[in-house]
Amino acid sequence: MTPEHQHANKDRTLDYRAIDYRAVRLAIPLSRVLERLEFHPTRSRGSNLRGHCVLCSSTKSESRASQTQPCFAADLSRDIWYCFGCHRGGDQLTLWLLATHEPL
Repeated sequence: MTPEHQHANKDRTLDYRAIDYRAVRLAIPLSRVLERLEFHPTRSRGSNLRGHCVLCSSTKSESRASQTQPCFAADLSRDIWYCFGCHRGGDQLTLWLLATHEPL
């Protein structure tokens, strides 16, 4: 590899320590992530949503429609979520990473 190529690859390397995750969280609300993941709530009350988990229901062999109880809860006012089925939770960035297996 030529020195020019090495320098070009080095410039493309992302330093994750330099990312302002707080700013990213403010710019991308949980509601937008849920929309991109095609989450359809079965119940809502104010900023709280309940529905079938986009994580554990997609890894099981049964479809989301065959789940009897919605186990996923999201609080859009605080941008947090929790699944009582797979016992995972967090913010919108964590949900995106777990559901898509893609970094930011």
